[in-house]
Amino acid sequence: MDKISCKIRLAEKKETADCIKMSRTSWPDWWRKNERSGKRHIAECVEAKRCLVAESDREIIAFVVWGNLWSKIHLQDIFVKEKYRRSGIGKSLIEKAIEIAKKNGHREIISDCDVGNKASVFFHLKNGFKKCGYIKNNWGSESSYVFSREIS
Repeated sequence: MDKISCKIRLAEKKETADCIKMSRTSWPDWWRKNERSGKRHIAECVEAKRCLVAESDREIIAFVVWGNLWSKIHLQDIFVKEKYRRSGIGKSLIEKAIEIAKKNGHREIISDCDVGNKASVFFHLKNGFKKCGYIKNNWGSESSYVFSREIS
């Protein structure tokens, strides 16, 4: 797919619902069981300026949220709407998150994804992450790979 022109920026409070809707699309089974905590988590990330959105033609088309774990940035959810995938938006979100992480003194970014999510595994590897761990039954019956990328 061709590159899409979009602006990557911190999410505003009014965009919390857009991020929640995209996250639901990303993890429908998890959201069915964790609706309240999922909404609270994304709202907290927006409030704490730990949520980036990609905006194109006044539409939020992608987002990423992260936390801090062991002095590292931990990507907790990244989602790009289907029709915008493979256009560089996910990479742009990660690069902007890394820029913020550097400013805050972080030297590493970590992430995880379901073992069966081949597109996400490929995405991580393509964007400079290395597999560094495995979590058995991370999300119920689904196991996860853990990825790490040094920030230089």
